Amino acid sequence: MNILINRDGHHMGPFTHDQACHMLAEGKLQAWDLCWQNGSRDWVTLEKIPGVSEKTDALRQQRRAEAIAAAQAVSAGGPAQPHPQFVAGSDNSHTFDPGPVPKSSRNWMRVGVWAGMAVTLITALGVWIFFLNKELLIENIERRADNLTYVQGEEIPHTGLVYKYFDDDSLWETVNYIEGLREGKRTVWHINGNIALQETYQSGHLITAASFNFNSVPSGTYEGGRGKLTLYFNHSGTRNEELEYKGGQISKRTIWDHNGNLIAMIPPKLPPNMATYTGPGSTLPGTTTPVTPPPVAPTNAVPPVVTPPTTNTVVCR
Repeated sequence: MNILINRDGHHMGPFTHDQACHMLAEGKLQAWDLCWQNGSRDWVTLEKIPGVSEKTDALRQQRRAEAIAAAQAVSAGGPAQPHPQFVAGSDNSHTFDPGPVPKSSRNWMRVGVWAGMAVTLITALGVWIFFLNKELLIENIERRADNLTYVQGEEIPHTGLVYKYFDDDSLWETVNYIEGLREGKRTVWHINGNIALQETYQSGHLITAASFNFNSVPSGTYEGGRGKLTLYFNHSGTRNEELEYKGGQISKRTIWDHNGNLIAMIPPKLPPNMATYTGPGSTLPGTTTPVTPPPVAPTNAVPPVVTPPTTNTVVCR
C-alpha cells in the first residue's frame, strides 16, 4: 500500500504505510499533509489514513520511553566519589601537635576576608545561574524524534524558560518547558512591543490561544480543540498564515506573502479529475503503468471513399 504526499504543490514519495508512520513520528511529515493512497479516488489528510495516527502515537511513546531510560542510565553511571589519599591513623608515629593557636586580632580579619570572598562567590554564582537560564535562546534547543525538546548536546529533556529576541534586542518570544514538553504560557510579540500570540499548554497539548494584529486588535481564538488563529510576519506585522482547528487538529491552513497575495491553501481545492487522469502517457500517483486514454475520432475526419464493386455488364445496342 503506497502513500503519495503533496505539500505545497510538490509530490513526496510514494511511501509505504510504515515509512509514513515513522516520518510522521519524527516530524518529517505533518498530520495535515495531503496524501493519496494507492487505489483511492480522493486526496485526504495523512491523519485520516486508517492506522496512521495509532501507530504514530505508539512510536512516539516508545521513543520517549527509550530517551528517559537512556537519561536515567547516564545519571546512574556518573563518576565515582573521590577518596582521600592520606588518612591519619592510630599507628601514625609521625604526628605533630602544634598546640593551640594563639589568639590574635589578625585572625578575625582573616575570617572576615574569607567570609566576604565566600559571599561574593555565592552571589556571583547565583547571578550567573539566573542570567544563564534567562538567556537560553530558542535556537539552542531542538526537538528530537521522541517528540521532546532538549538543549543541544544534552541528554535530559529541558525544563525551564527559553527566549528569542529581535535584532534590536527586544523580546520576541518566550516558551516554558517541563521535561521536554510545553507547559504553561507561550507568548509571541510583534516588533512594536504588542502581543501577537498567547498560548496555554498542558503536557505539550494546546489548551487555549488568542492572536492579535499589529495594533493589538484580537484576530482569533482557540479553545476546546476548535477555533481560528492568525499569524503575522515578524517585522512588518502583515498577515502571514491563518490556521483553522477542528478536534484539536489543524483542518485548514492559508498562507499569504508579504504583499498580501495568497500563495497556498492546505488542503487545496483540487480538480475532481486530478486523481484519475492527467494526460497521455502519464501515470496515476503510486502506480508505474502509464495511463492510455481511449482513442477519439477527430471531428473533422474525412469519411472513407467507398468504391462500388465491379461487375461484368453487357451493353445491348
